[in-house]
Formats: sequence, structure tokens, C-alpha cells
Amino acid sequence: MFNRRQIISYLMVGGIATVIDWTLYYILTKVGIDPLAGNVAAFLVSVIYNFWASRKYVFNFSPDDTLAKQFAKFMTTALSGLAISEAIIYVGVRKLQLNELLVKIMATGVTMVINFIVRKLWMERSEEA
Repeated sequence: MFNRRQIISYLMVGGIATVIDWTLYYILTKVGIDPLAGNVAAFLVSVIYNFWASRKYVFNFSPDDTLAKQFAKFMTTALSGLAISEAIIYVGVRKLQLNELLVKIMATGVTMVINFIVRKLWMERSEEA
């Protein structure tokens, strides 16, 4: 079900998406954008790259799904990950007064694991088909 090549590809694609996300988040928060708003903006940019690269290099999406349906499924998992990330950032930055970049790193780790598992189980072509 989970193979080494796919996990390595996911980590590489996700790593690049993370660099895009963190860099944009850092820039936005340093110019005075609220951390929650900066997180959403950075997410939107990185998720577009992530969808394209995941289709090309990571997941063998079901051919029964149109591109629009694949994107809708991908965005559903991504938005769920964003909600988790926003909650972690809200608690970490607003309530616990932790460093926003440290909290962003923790939130990214949690959402990367969850997104991989959900996308693998929900979006990929069944091996039995």
C-alpha cells in the first residue's frame, strides 16, 4: 500500500511546497500581516504547486476522476489540513504566545502526515482495479 518511492516523492514535493509556504508565511508576517491571514495566503499559493506536482510525481490518481474532481478532492484534503494548521497556529501563537515560525513548523508536520494518508486512501487508483 505504501511504497518507498511514493513516500520519497511525497516528501520531496511536500518539501518544496513547504518551502513555498514557509517563505511566503515568513515574508507576510514580517511585513505585518496577521499570522492567521498569512497562513491562509501562503497555503493557497503552495497548494496549487502541490496539486500539480502531486499529480505528476506522487499519486496515481484514478482515471475515472476528471481533473476538476481530482482538484476538488485534493482541495478538500488541503482545506482540512488548513483548518488543522489554523487551529494549531491559533492556540500556539495567540493562546500560548509561542514563536510563530516554531508553531508553523509543528503545524506543517502534523498536516503533512494526515494529508498523505487521506490522499493515499481516498484519491489514488485502487491496486485491485
